[in-house]
Amino acid sequence: MARSLEAYNVTVDLLIALSPLMQNPVPANVVKAIDYYQGPGWGQPLEGGKGFHGKIVNINLVDDLTIRTLAWIKVRRCKQKFCGRSRR
Repeated sequence: MARSLEAYNVTVDLLIALSPLMQNPVPANVVKAIDYYQGPGWGQPLEGGKGFHGKIVNINLVDDLTIRTLAWIKVRRCKQKFCGRSRR
């Protein structure tokens, strides 16, 4: 979205990314980008593109034990559906 707005010289004050993977660099029209990812595995840090002079805050949540990955949730749901139960 920010890249599309760059073509019209629109400034984006805040861009928030959740688990970006294989993303293009943050465009120059972004003032601040905050990136939440869980690496290695779910997403990766953002980087500024050509002409970017804003601020990027990359937050790796890999050590946050309160966050569970989507894969774990899917495995649990499959167990419930096919086995009739799930183990924690």
